Amino acid sequence: MKRTTKAAMPILLLAGIAVLSGNCIMEDRVVEIVLNDSTCANWSENHQSANYASEVTIDYADEINRILEDEDLSREDIVSAHLVRASYGVTEFSHNHDWTITGSVTVRRGDVSDGPEVLFDYVTLSVEGALGENIPAPLDAGGVGVINRALADFIDGANPVLVFSVGNSGVLPPPSVADPIQFDWRACMYIQVVTSMDVEVPDPF
Repeated sequence: MKRTTKAAMPILLLAGIAVLSGNCIMEDRVVEIVLNDSTCANWSENHQSANYASEVTIDYADEINRILEDEDLSREDIVSAHLVRASYGVTEFSHNHDWTITGSVTVRRGDVSDGPEVLFDYVTLSVEGALGENIPAPLDAGGVGVINRALADFIDGANPVLVFSVGNSGVLPPPSVADPIQFDWRACMYIQVVTSMDVEVPDPF
């Protein structure tokens, strides 16, 4: 994806033209570059009760390092990082009737004590209706804080681990041994990472 190269291209092109034209004084400038990427938690649900819970653990440090490596950057290049939005949707569903579910997704740290906090709620969600969709999640401040603190700790040198938990509180019609609720779904967290790089640009004065 190499967004860093694309973002820096106009500045580098301008500098190259100035050098070719000669007699141009150059100066060093620090340029900020914004990277956008996502991390998804995936669940496979198979339950005989309306009240169920399931967890997914993500090595968040590995995820952020992946984003940086794609851009030939390192942890030391990050100026700031924060969660900007989240979405969810069903990825696999095949049944002879729909289910309507209600519950929440919480997040906590797996490496240090922080959370759990609610990240978002889903209320009377149609499983069949959410198939193949990316539904915007109404984020809760508590869960956002857990993720943003994990990002800040990563910048400071830590290796955060995030644990996302589904706590379902209602299913209609009620599942049973003969008719269990079965579907796969995911929740994706979109973050914005601001990095900086040094470039030479023409001094207009």
